[in-house]
Amino acid sequence: MLKVLDDLHEKPEYIILDPPRDGIHPKALPKILNYGVRRIVYVSCKPTSPARDLVDIMKAGYRPTGICMVDMFPGTAHIETIVLIERVRNAKYGWYRYDSRFALPVYNETGEIERYNVFHASLIVRHSEDKKLYLYDILDIKKETSNPIEP
Repeated sequence: MLKVLDDLHEKPEYIILDPPRDGIHPKALPKILNYGVRRIVYVSCKPTSPARDLVDIMKAGYRPTGICMVDMFPGTAHIETIVLIERVRNAKYGWYRYDSRFALPVYNETGEIERYNVFHASLIVRHSEDKKLYLYDILDIKKETSNPIEP
Protein backbone atom coordinates (compact mmCIF):
# COMPACT_ATOMS: atom_id res chain seq x y z
CA MET A 1 0.00 0.00 0.00
CA LEU A 2 2.87 2.40 0.78
CA LYS A 3 4.30 1.88 -2.72
CA VAL A 4 0.92 2.68 -4.30
CA LEU A 5 0.61 5.86 -2.20
CA ASP A 6 4.11 6.97 -3.21
CA ASP A 7 3.30 6.48 -6.91
CA LEU A 8 -0.07 8.27 -6.78
CA HIS A 9 0.33 11.86 -7.97
CA GLU A 10 -3.27 12.91 -8.57
CA LYS A 11 -5.49 13.89 -5.66
CA PRO A 12 -8.43 11.49 -5.33
CA GLU A 13 -11.96 12.83 -4.76
CA TYR A 14 -12.59 10.36 -1.93
CA ILE A 15 -10.84 7.36 -0.39
CA ILE A 16 -12.21 3.94 0.48
CA LEU A 17 -10.08 2.12 3.03
CA ASP A 18 -10.38 -1.63 3.59
CA PRO A 19 -7.21 -2.45 5.50
CA PRO A 20 -6.17 -5.80 6.97
CA ARG A 21 -7.59 -6.81 10.36
CA ASP A 22 -4.92 -4.83 12.26
CA GLY A 23 -5.89 -1.54 10.60
CA ILE A 24 -4.02 1.01 8.51
CA HIS A 25 -0.23 0.82 8.57
CA PRO A 26 1.11 3.68 10.76
CA LYS A 27 3.30 4.95 7.90
CA ALA A 28 0.39 4.93 5.43
CA LEU A 29 -2.12 6.89 7.52
CA PRO A 30 -0.33 10.29 7.36
CA LYS A 31 0.08 9.90 3.58
CA ILE A 32 -3.62 9.12 3.20
CA LEU A 33 -4.63 12.10 5.35
CA ASN A 34 -2.30 14.44 3.44
CA TYR A 35 -4.51 14.10 0.36
CA GLY A 36 -7.09 16.21 2.22
CA VAL A 37 -10.07 14.51 0.60
CA ARG A 38 -13.53 15.51 1.76
CA ARG A 39 -14.77 11.98 2.50
CA ILE A 40 -13.21 8.70 3.57
CA VAL A 41 -15.05 5.39 3.89
CA TYR A 42 -13.34 3.02 6.34
CA VAL A 43 -14.37 -0.65 6.15
CA SER A 44 -13.04 -2.98 8.82
CA CYS A 45 -13.64 -6.53 10.02
CA LYS A 46 -12.22 -5.62 13.45
CA PRO A 47 -14.08 -2.73 15.17
CA THR A 48 -11.08 -1.84 17.35
CA SER A 49 -8.97 -0.95 14.29
CA PRO A 50 -11.04 2.06 13.13
CA ALA A 51 -11.47 3.07 16.79
CA ARG A 52 -7.68 3.21 17.12
CA ASP A 53 -7.10 4.91 13.75
CA LEU A 54 -9.87 7.49 14.31
CA VAL A 55 -7.76 9.19 16.98
CA ASP A 56 -5.18 10.24 14.37
CA ILE A 57 -7.82 10.80 11.69
CA MET A 58 -9.70 13.21 13.98
CA LYS A 59 -6.47 15.08 14.80
CA ALA A 60 -6.19 15.76 11.06
CA GLY A 61 -9.57 17.55 11.03
CA TYR A 62 -11.93 14.71 10.15
CA ARG A 63 -14.98 13.50 12.05
CA PRO A 64 -16.95 10.26 11.72
CA THR A 65 -20.44 11.17 10.50
CA GLY A 66 -21.97 7.72 10.07
CA ILE A 67 -21.33 4.26 11.37
CA CYS A 68 -22.91 1.03 10.16
CA MET A 69 -22.24 -2.45 11.50
CA VAL A 70 -23.17 -5.55 9.52
CA ASP A 71 -23.20 -9.09 10.91
CA MET A 72 -21.96 -10.92 7.82
CA PHE A 73 -20.94 -14.02 9.76
CA PRO A 74 -23.82 -14.92 12.10
CA GLY A 75 -22.97 -17.18 14.98
CA THR A 76 -19.41 -15.81 15.17
CA ALA A 77 -17.86 -12.85 16.98
CA HIS A 78 -16.93 -11.18 13.66
CA ILE A 79 -18.72 -8.05 12.50
CA GLU A 80 -18.01 -5.64 9.64
CA THR A 81 -17.79 -1.98 10.61
CA ILE A 82 -18.23 0.77 8.02
CA VAL A 83 -17.44 4.35 9.02
CA LEU A 84 -18.12 7.45 6.91
CA ILE A 85 -15.53 10.08 7.79
CA GLU A 86 -15.81 13.66 6.60
CA ARG A 87 -13.41 16.58 6.70
CA VAL A 88 -14.65 19.35 8.99
CA ARG A 89 -13.31 22.87 8.85
CA ASN A 90 -12.19 24.14 12.22
CA ALA A 91 -13.20 20.83 13.78
CA LYS A 92 -13.34 20.93 17.55
CA TYR A 93 -14.10 18.57 20.32
CA GLY A 94 -17.70 18.56 21.40
CA TRP A 95 -21.08 16.98 20.79
CA TYR A 96 -21.98 15.29 17.51
CA ARG A 97 -25.02 13.46 16.22
CA TYR A 98 -24.46 10.16 14.45
CA ASP A 99 -26.92 8.28 12.30
CA SER A 100 -26.19 4.58 12.07
CA ARG A 101 -27.77 1.57 10.39
CA PHE A 102 -27.25 -1.98 11.53
CA ALA A 103 -28.70 -5.40 10.75
CA LEU A 104 -29.44 -8.28 13.12
CA PRO A 105 -30.15 -11.81 11.92
CA VAL A 106 -33.40 -13.59 12.86
CA TYR A 107 -33.13 -17.37 13.13
CA ASN A 108 -35.81 -20.00 12.48
CA GLU A 109 -36.48 -23.08 14.63
CA THR A 110 -33.65 -25.06 12.98
CA GLY A 111 -31.04 -22.37 13.68
CA GLU A 112 -30.83 -21.11 10.10
CA ILE A 113 -31.03 -17.41 9.27
CA GLU A 114 -34.56 -16.60 8.18
CA ARG A 115 -34.20 -12.85 7.59
CA TYR A 116 -32.39 -9.72 8.72
CA ASN A 117 -34.00 -6.93 10.69
CA VAL A 118 -32.50 -3.58 9.65
CA PHE A 119 -32.53 -0.72 12.17
CA HIS A 120 -31.71 2.99 12.07
CA ALA A 121 -30.30 4.63 15.21
CA SER A 122 -29.59 8.27 16.04
CA LEU A 123 -26.96 8.80 18.71
CA ILE A 124 -25.38 11.74 20.52
CA VAL A 125 -21.65 11.26 21.08
CA ARG A 126 -19.16 13.53 22.81
CA HIS A 127 -15.63 13.86 21.43
CA SER A 128 -13.49 14.75 24.44
CA GLU A 129 -10.11 16.45 24.55
CA ASP A 130 -8.60 13.23 25.92
CA LYS A 131 -9.30 11.71 22.45
CA LYS A 132 -12.10 9.44 23.69
CA LEU A 133 -15.64 9.07 22.42
CA TYR A 134 -18.50 8.88 24.90
CA LEU A 135 -22.04 7.78 24.11
CA TYR A 136 -24.31 10.38 25.67
CA ASP A 137 -27.74 9.39 24.46
CA ILE A 138 -29.61 7.19 22.02
CA LEU A 139 -32.15 9.53 20.47
CA ASP A 140 -34.06 7.03 18.43
CA ILE A 141 -33.96 3.47 17.13
CA LYS A 142 -36.40 2.48 14.41
CA LYS A 143 -36.85 -0.78 12.59
CA GLU A 144 -36.62 -0.04 8.87
CA THR A 145 -37.19 -3.42 7.26
CA SER A 146 -37.39 -7.12 7.85
CA ASN A 147 -36.13 -8.76 4.69
CA PRO A 148 -36.59 -12.50 4.17
CA ILE A 149 -33.69 -14.30 2.56
CA GLU A 150 -34.54 -15.58 -0.90
CA PRO A 151 -33.55 -19.22 -1.61
